[in-house]
Amino acid sequence: RPQEAPPTPVGEGEHAILAVVNDEVLTRRDVEKYLALEPGYLDLSQKLAGAELEAQRAVYRKEYLRGFVEERLLVQIARKQGLGVEDSDRDALRRQMEWWIKPYGSQARLEQELQKAGLSLDELQRREADRILVSKLQSHVLADVDWVGPAEVRAFFDGLAAHTIAGGGT
Repeated sequence: RPQEAPPTPVGEGEHAILAVVNDEVLTRRDVEKYLALEPGYLDLSQKLAGAELEAQRAVYRKEYLRGFVEERLLVQIARKQGLGVEDSDRDALRRQMEWWIKPYGSQARLEQELQKAGLSLDELQRREADRILVSKLQSHVLADVDWVGPAEVRAFFDGLAAHTIAGGGT
């Protein structure tokens, strides 16, 4: 079973540990650099201001961290099951990268924005490859299931009992 998250990060600043997924440590920087590219997070500053903006950002960061931890756990499980991103997945990865480039108009402009967030194009490609891996895991798990109900969901998560998650707030 996943461990309960501690109420606060361990450490300070960008190196504060927000979560540990098995042996993978997630720091504030790990989360914030991807969060800086999230349209929903960026849109908050267009709609809100002051204390309301900060409160909504805190809620968004918490939900984003939860999803990021789940993604990292699923990537680890997929790798343990021998799944990987194959040559046949390269088209999907290319389409994902094109999706990222489109709003910026060019790969060079995307790279500039990534650099502002503390990311490289290679890091973004690895993240997208991990998302493809998660999708493959989900397809693999559900391949023989005609319908997913509460029992199947419980069985899936009970199968994660050997994995440990610890995490904190942002």
